[in-house]
Amino acid sequence: MRTTSITTQRGQMNQVPFSYYLTKSDRWWLIILLILAIVMRIPHLNGSFWLDEAAQALEITRPTSQQLLIENDFQPPLLHIILHLAQFISTQEWWLRLIGAFIPGIATILLLFEMGRRFYSKSTGIIASLFLATSSFHLFYSQELRPYSLSCLFTTWSFYLLFSALNSKKNDAKQKTKALHSCWIKIGLINLLGLYSTYLYPFVLIAQAVYLLVSYRLFFPKWLKPQLIPLGGFLLWLPSFLSQLQAGQLLRQTLPGWEQVVSTGQLKALPLILAKFIFGVLKLSELRWPILASVFLGICLLILTIQLFRSKKVIISINDKTVQTSIVLASLLLMPWLISFWVPIVQPKRLLIAQPFLYLIISWLISQAWSPKKHLTQFISVLTVLLILFINFFSSYSYYTKSSLQRENWRDLNTYLRARFPSNRSIALFAFEEPFAPWQWYDQNYFLTLTTGTNHLDDPEIIEQKIKMISEFDFVFVFDYLTDLSDPKGYLLQTVKDYGFQEIEVIDQPNIGFVHVFIRDNNRV
Repeated sequence: MRTTSITTQRGQMNQVPFSYYLTKSDRWWLIILLILAIVMRIPHLNGSFWLDEAAQALEITRPTSQQLLIENDFQPPLLHIILHLAQFISTQEWWLRLIGAFIPGIATILLLFEMGRRFYSKSTGIIASLFLATSSFHLFYSQELRPYSLSCLFTTWSFYLLFSALNSKKNDAKQKTKALHSCWIKIGLINLLGLYSTYLYPFVLIAQAVYLLVSYRLFFPKWLKPQLIPLGGFLLWLPSFLSQLQAGQLLRQTLPGWEQVVSTGQLKALPLILAKFIFGVLKLSELRWPILASVFLGICLLILTIQLFRSKKVIISINDKTVQTSIVLASLLLMPWLISFWVPIVQPKRLLIAQPFLYLIISWLISQAWSPKKHLTQFISVLTVLLILFINFFSSYSYYTKSSLQRENWRDLNTYLRARFPSNRSIALFAFEEPFAPWQWYDQNYFLTLTTGTNHLDDPEIIEQKIKMISEFDFVFVFDYLTDLSDPKGYLLQTVKDYGFQEIEVIDQPNIGFVHVFIRDNNRV
């Protein structure tokens, strides 16, 4: 394998693996990874939309002139535009997820393979991409009609181009200058797309700046100038961003408890994010063995780190790949965490952008700590790989088979109610300003709907006036979904009973909660 040298600001030479071309074995590994990643992401691709996905789907099916009117969705518009174009072909769940999340997820895995292979080592690329391909956390958001997979792609792509610029090797000086200029411009353009995919992407720019200032200071000015492209381009969206920010602040004021829904507590945020990166969709609070697995995995990684830095191959310095990649990972995690003291933005799914770099660090440790002369290190390396793969396959299998780990199944709930109750005699009642987005998406006005007109119920008399229309129907459906935010005292259920309705059934739908079915006293199912 060829290598190239980078001169740092201290005049040191940093030798890194660098191979442009895929060997025959590389191609086979790539094919295996691609097949594995695709096969593991097919199950549930056509599953029901949950609340945020359905809201996204409803927005993209509006007229083109309304596609940038997304004040209530605190996300940039890129995914809306992509999906709006896709919906002209189909609005099936699998198709929209394929375009918006599945393909970006697969592309991220391929980029991670190439990044690891070219700039770390061949084994690092294979192991890191294998971990990401089998991760139930990455798998889940490769099937989510939200921008998390897309922003992860742009983050990985941007760093791949950055590493390419830092490792550029051409004999001809003019060609090298031209290639480098082109690479820096590409980084600026990808970062522009990244800024339009998630509001957390500025932390990617910060991570790149920190990485360059610490490790390759001479390259920082060359990187900085093209960043005027994303920063200038985002100014066009700035008024809309401020409008979204204002709408978000208003929602936090009118809906107490919403802040806890959209963010994670500061003290447990970082441990939870790292735990979700490893254990994926598993509900950690319901399992004891993840604690044991975490301790065991931590011991293995500690042993590999100690062996790596004790060996003659590596000198602990800022030029070590483990240290450099750790700087990137720390920047991507710590900066949003600090900002969350003022603005609640930290959730594991929003920081999916950092997961590939965690796997790069672990894979680089495994690759570099491997020594034919040290059987213990070999054993620990293999054990670490098998342990992570076991966790990945177990959590993915759990996702496939347990409805409690899957998305809210509004489609089946609506189908069940349609089969049981007549549309002309039934009404769905919501304790919010409007019906839930997935109900709108799957019901398609089959049942008449009624809302309380507010997101926070605190006056029984007003509620009674708002819902008096239910007296004209025989059956009423009342959803417990999110009522701990909008109706924590249960005013709505009591008001329905006061109108002379009797509860005849409680449907327990996984992840949605209870649906109370009421009937007028003089009727029976």
